[in-house]
Amino acid sequence: MIQRRLELDGHTIAVTEPDRRLCGDEGPTKMEVMAYYIKVAPRILPFLHGRPTSTVLRPDQSTQEFRFARTAPPGCPRRFATYGLACFGRPQLERYLTVPDRGTLEALVDYGCLSFHPWSSTVAATLQPSQMVFNLDPERIAFREVRNAALLLRDLLAACGLTAWVKTSGGRGLHVLVPLSGSVSYGDTRLAADSIVRRAIRREPTLFSRDPRRAKRRGRILLDTSRNDRGATIVAPYAVATSGLVSALLAWDELQQPIYPEDFDMDRVVARERADLPNQAAFFAAEQSLEPLLRRKPSSRSPLDGRACAHGKADWLVGDTPAAVGDEARWHRRSATNDGNAEVDRAML
Repeated sequence: MIQRRLELDGHTIAVTEPDRRLCGDEGPTKMEVMAYYIKVAPRILPFLHGRPTSTVLRPDQSTQEFRFARTAPPGCPRRFATYGLACFGRPQLERYLTVPDRGTLEALVDYGCLSFHPWSSTVAATLQPSQMVFNLDPERIAFREVRNAALLLRDLLAACGLTAWVKTSGGRGLHVLVPLSGSVSYGDTRLAADSIVRRAIRREPTLFSRDPRRAKRRGRILLDTSRNDRGATIVAPYAVATSGLVSALLAWDELQQPIYPEDFDMDRVVARERADLPNQAAFFAAEQSLEPLLRRKPSSRSPLDGRACAHGKADWLVGDTPAAVGDEARWHRRSATNDGNAEVDRAML
């Protein structure tokens, strides 16, 4: 197997298959992706540290298909830190990757990880999300309408006393993020997000849809709040998407300009460091609560509502975030012994 050393800013790392491109003969090389992640490590690591993280693996030569690894994939080297989390309907803990430092980030990229999708909660408080997420997924509609939709969500959230941030999805959409402090359940977070979405649809009924079927929402934007369930993930800011573009953290005034997802490739995101660092510092410093939204809307959902342990065709590999899982009583029994004190495996670091 070909291996080449990458030297960058006094840092040296060995990269296997350095000239292999993202998909077939297209996209950036593995060496270019590694160089990018080294440069943005100070920006992406705060969004990954202490969180269970799913990954997107680069295509292998046999299938040329990207693979979403919900948990640590089989054969994943033991040198990678993992968290053991309780799973509905299974006696054993499930092992999730975590990215505590730059060395782990580099090793995972060399292993074949292209993109990183963390939970909205940390392993120290897996039932309490630290952000509320809105996924704006357009279907055959101009990107300027997606920008306007995100601005509308920002204004609706501001009317409720909540400050939001926005980033590109790495595809054709945008993600609106609301950092949260204090104790809040996933159930209440989803309830609050749905409340905002209903207000947005009342304002622009012909622009938005809640139907995930693409054929049923052409010319509209899906307002997806399902990423507010336990175990649901969203691509991290600064992560490289399967498109080869980056999920870039933006300033709100940028949405009032004619920007497009193609404007945020790896080189351009690296050059945004001066603007990005204060923007994300403000994100992590935000202290705000969902209480104003929830004060008159008591949740009928369990704080353990979530879908972390639904399984697709394989235990560790699914094509998308898993579907919702019920049976709250069994969740409560399982979580009482395991979920509050997740096991951490760092012995081989």
